[in-house]
Amino acid sequence: MSNTDKKIIGWSEEKEPKEGEDKIYACGSSYQSNKEKVTLYAIWEEDIRLSLTIKDNKFTEGTTIKMEATAIANGIQKIELIGNKLMDANGTGNILYEENVNGNTSYSKSNLGLDDLKDSLKYVEFYDTGITLKVTTTTGKKVITTVDIKNYTVGTHSALVGFMAEVNYRKISFAGETILQLCDILVASGTSEGLFEPIGRMESLESQDIKFSGTYNGKGHSIEVRSNCINDRYFGVVNGIFGYISGATIKNLNTKGSGFGMSTAQATGGIAGVAKNSTIENCTNVETLRYGSNNKGGICGIAINSTIIQSENKTNLTGGSNLGGIVGNCEESNIIECVNNAPISGTEGVGGIAGKNTGTIRDCDSLKN
Repeated sequence: MSNTDKKIIGWSEEKEPKEGEDKIYACGSSYQSNKEKVTLYAIWEEDIRLSLTIKDNKFTEGTTIKMEATAIANGIQKIELIGNKLMDANGTGNILYEENVNGNTSYSKSNLGLDDLKDSLKYVEFYDTGITLKVTTTTGKKVITTVDIKNYTVGTHSALVGFMAEVNYRKISFAGETILQLCDILVASGTSEGLFEPIGRMESLESQDIKFSGTYNGKGHSIEVRSNCINDRYFGVVNGIFGYISGATIKNLNTKGSGFGMSTAQATGGIAGVAKNSTIENCTNVETLRYGSNNKGGICGIAINSTIIQSENKTNLTGGSNLGGIVGNCEESNIIECVNNAPISGTEGVGGIAGKNTGTIRDCDSLKN
């Protein structure tokens, strides 16, 4: 019996079914309701009914995935969750989550979170993608349903470069969004995975149009950028993993390695070159800051109306003016519960915590200066 001859018991919207590929019956439509995007497929009388729901249509902290399947005639053998980027035409690929159901006629899981998927999701790169629920019945029949998502996660060299390009070249600030780092990232190979530059660009310290304004949660992981992976066509004036952030939060991130940047930089920080109206929290720098001379800090080069809290610098700093273990130039900002654990040396405006300071420093220690 062909797909179109089957009797449809239920339907999410009134549309004609389409025949799927290779016995994978993917007939249906999607809709958005109350910020939840759900895709429901036709309910064939001898197959199963599926639904897949992802809050806010993307993965962030606190996001949960809800999966449901009900058998019509045969039992359910296996549930699989697959990233669309990683799925071939037959519905196979890198499995993000799987569970054996052992012939039950119904299945429901409503609290599957990002942490349950992270070991596999580190292979999913940064761009709009989707996720597929695939169900195999006891007779071997396969049925799928798919939801498109914005997968705001970073876990590879190329994914980090892709994220940088979204900010620097498409000028997407990610205001109100959260980016999660899923593992340690080493940017060390050549051009095949992309050249890196600070995330958020400034052509001058007065230029403030290319910025990151979201939340970046390193989740305790590190970023190491080797100097042979730098875009030498970048002539901005800020050095750091993040060049310019405004209205942003950077937290739980560690930087390490041999150092990178532009020698002409006017602001250099292990985490951010310039931070405006932003928060940097629980970050550690062990990156050797070889480039830039003035406005240089282990965590942030210039902080403007920002807060640096519970962060630590572990690398030596040398240069000219406004050098600080945590912040080089602290303009009306707060530095709270931070530690500098490395020598700082310069010609003018040098401090263990801040080189130049018009803000507040509280409960900080400098163990070397």
